[in-house]
Amino acid sequence: MKRTVGLIGVLTLVLAPGVGCSPAVRTPHLYNPGPASYQQYNAQNYDPYPLPDAGPPVDGARPLAFQTPRPQVERARQYTNQQGRTQFVAPAPQMYAPAQ
Repeated sequence: MKRTVGLIGVLTLVLAPGVGCSPAVRTPHLYNPGPASYQQYNAQNYDPYPLPDAGPPVDGARPLAFQTPRPQVERARQYTNQQGRTQFVAPAPQMYAPAQ
């Protein structure tokens, strides 16, 4: 009995953090981050470096390949596209042909 309760407790602790996560949350790829083109695409879409229009300029904060960030219009479009997705929505009722 104690072993079953302990097993249920361990399973709860392991599975609980992932239950409330949004499908938009990506898990990190620790062992194989992917090919260089995939990493560069992610770095361009999800720019982790400070933006020059968000505050005073910080010299040397960005690597040489990423000195110029994406324009603000493109960043706003990306945010709008991500927020515009519908998640966990039941399909709309439809008319189905009768089974024959």
